[in-house]
Amino acid sequence: MLVSVRANSPAGHDVGSEMTSFFVLGAMEMRNRNHVVRVSGTMKQTLVAAFIAADNDLITVDALAEELWGTTPPLKMENALQAQISRIRRVLAALEPDRREPRLVTSVSGYRFSVAWTEVDAMSFLHTVDVIRSRPRADPYRDIADLRSALSLWRGPVFGGLTGGPLCRTTVARYD
Repeated sequence: MLVSVRANSPAGHDVGSEMTSFFVLGAMEMRNRNHVVRVSGTMKQTLVAAFIAADNDLITVDALAEELWGTTPPLKMENALQAQISRIRRVLAALEPDRREPRLVTSVSGYRFSVAWTEVDAMSFLHTVDVIRSRPRADPYRDIADLRSALSLWRGPVFGGLTGGPLCRTTVARYD
């Protein structure tokens, strides 16, 4: 189940009215300026986690099936997957009514979830760490302030502690 509640902009993260942000460093949430959607239910959490983990790459239906069901997919796996994808699309459409291009696109072999690094707390964290590592060590106070800001994005375990499949586990290890 996906739960939507009215919300103010979260502390430390400015969420614009037309931008949806995805929070995976703790409980999984999708937010815009007016709403927070908490992703609940293992199937939907795993799908959203896999899409974020794929970092804009195509995920094959087989890879999604492995993420969701491991080696024992249901008999009508494609139908079950399409039903879960449809639910996620409805929530995204409600959060992003003015979005011109769909965020979640179906192709012959799988699905692609389009997301900018600025829209995902974990990707923003990794970007900030990369920037700190790449710049000269001229201002350690700036580095400390930037790192503290990045660390403030962490609200709990990656993907809310969700285990997921191989893609999710690899991503959790990378973020940790």
